[in-house]
Amino acid sequence: MKPKLLITEPLNFPKDVLETLRGVFEVHMGAATRSDLLHESRDADVILVRLGHRLDTEFFGHAPRLRAIVSATTGLNHIDISAAAQRGIEIISLKGETEFLRRITVTAELTWGLLLALVRSIPAACAHTAHGRWNRDEFRDGLQLAGRTLGILGYGRLGTIVANYGHAFGMRVLVADIRPMELPPWAEQVSHDALYAESDVITVHVPSAPETHHLVGRSAFARMQRGAVLINTARGDVIDERALVEALETGKIAGAALDVLEDEYDAAATASSLKLRQLAACSRRVLITPHIGGASNDAMARAETFISEKLLRQWLSLSPQN
Repeated sequence: MKPKLLITEPLNFPKDVLETLRGVFEVHMGAATRSDLLHESRDADVILVRLGHRLDTEFFGHAPRLRAIVSATTGLNHIDISAAAQRGIEIISLKGETEFLRRITVTAELTWGLLLALVRSIPAACAHTAHGRWNRDEFRDGLQLAGRTLGILGYGRLGTIVANYGHAFGMRVLVADIRPMELPPWAEQVSHDALYAESDVITVHVPSAPETHHLVGRSAFARMQRGAVLINTARGDVIDERALVEALETGKIAGAALDVLEDEYDAAATASSLKLRQLAACSRRVLITPHIGGASNDAMARAETFISEKLLRQWLSLSPQN
């Protein structure tokens, strides 16, 4: 009898990869709701997830046979890592797959798209013309990027790509990272405080971890230039959203564009996330997208092909009898 593999979000899952997986696993497709997930996981040996579900203590209590979780992501804050470790469940992800990940650029591209959309009020300008109006003077408060300073928090794979975009746009590029970095001659590594103080644009590219929780908080916003803008396509818990709301409401920062929120895996929005959503609904100073950074069909197909091949390679070591 083949082990059961549950693919929780099968939309556009690569068909050729699916057929390969079916040669090893009994594949079950879909878990649209939380109750579906808990029901389908009861006899699952492996679960392949995207970002639609939170795998928490309750989930693990409903998955007694589970031996591996597969996630085509680098961030894993949708999975309770501690609970999985206590159960001896293997987590197979893209974390550390540097050579492959260099070819996946969509999140960095979204970062730059959000920046341009924010500083030039592109969504509001499109809505303006869609309503039959044509007054460009309403949008003259946009920002030219050339000659401005771009501050990058975290100079890993995505931070490196975004730095290159900034250089191509004629920006001064500052980098803050916990490690000493080898940088191109046009970039400069500085302290976090210096980056906050000198940057017109700050982009966040650090992982979710205990040491980065609310890394960008009240003290960080206090050090920022008045009128700076913030872009976050990393993870929501890196930013203290209450402090962000305060910085927006007081005019300390000019705007924020976010692809992630701290409560995105929870059913109920926190007060600060709710306030950010309200600001996004009524103000062009806040843009929020629903964690679409890595969500393009071509990039997801590449990632799911890679992670499925990794699963198949590791399955023999997880289950020698197979």
